[in-house]
Formats: sequence, C-alpha cells, structure tokens
Amino acid sequence: MRPVLIFALTVTVARPIASQEVKPSGRPSDSLLAFIDRFLNEPTHYARFWRAILDSAEARPDVRITISPSVVPWLCGMGRSAADRKAFASLLLGAFVAGNMRQQLISKKKGDQPQSGMQAVVHVYKQVRGRLPAFTDSIADRWVALDSTGEFPRHADSVAAYPMKECP
Repeated sequence: MRPVLIFALTVTVARPIASQEVKPSGRPSDSLLAFIDRFLNEPTHYARFWRAILDSAEARPDVRITISPSVVPWLCGMGRSAADRKAFASLLLGAFVAGNMRQQLISKKKGDQPQSGMQAVVHVYKQVRGRLPAFTDSIADRWVALDSTGEFPRHADSVAAYPMKECP
C-alpha cells in the first residue's frame, strides 16, 4: 500500500450538482460561485481552472474539503500516468473540489461535502466523455451508471462515510 496525502480545505457550497447543466447561483456578486459554475458547465473549455479552484478552496477559511482515495480514486497511480491522463485526473480532481466547495458556499455551512463533489465529478465526466470519448475511467464510468439508475447518492454516502487513508 502506498500512502496518499490527505488534506483539509476550508470553503463553502450548498445544493448538490444536478446531472444536467449547473444553474448560476443567482448572486452575481459572488464571483467564486460564477467561476465554479463556468468550470462545471464547460470543463473542457475551462480545463485550466482546476488549479485555481484548488487554490481558492485551500485559501478560504469557510470551506473544508478532505481528499482521500475513497472519493478521488483516480489519484492512486497518477504519478505513473502519461501526461494526458494526469491532465484528465486533474480535471476530475478540480470537479470534486468545485462541487464540494460549491455546496458549502451555497449552504453557508463549513463542512466537507464529498457527495456533492462526487456528483460534480459525474457531471464533468459525462461532459468530457461527450467531447473526448477516448478519455475513460472505469470508476467514473461506474459512478455514471449508478447515477443513471438513481443509486449514486446512496453509493456516494457509503464511500464518503468510510474514507481510505491510503491507496489500495
């Protein structure tokens, strides 16, 4: 087993990400939510935003996000991946953090929201696969299948309830 760095971020977001288009927050003054929404709605166009989203989450005292192999499993083995695969994994990581942070910001409640992050991954993955079918991930494919049957929320809750501290 290889250890994985788990870190906590402090940010805030509220409602879960829908499987379709993410609606703007309705608060035009909140530029971070608008930034997150742009990324989630057009991930291939705004692919480089993932790093800024992570930086924002780390810098905010009102957001807390825990990254573990349970909720971002594609990070295990990423160091051995080709550059395009690393970029794809980074995009999915950005989606997880964006969805998690978005839910905390909307609810105005600091606290990890891994289910919202995982739902954002499903949302972004479907969009990326629609534009770039060569990019696949077996776990994300499973999450999409669970989402299509309505089983994803229960799966996300169970995965988030028992976070792994190391890659298998």
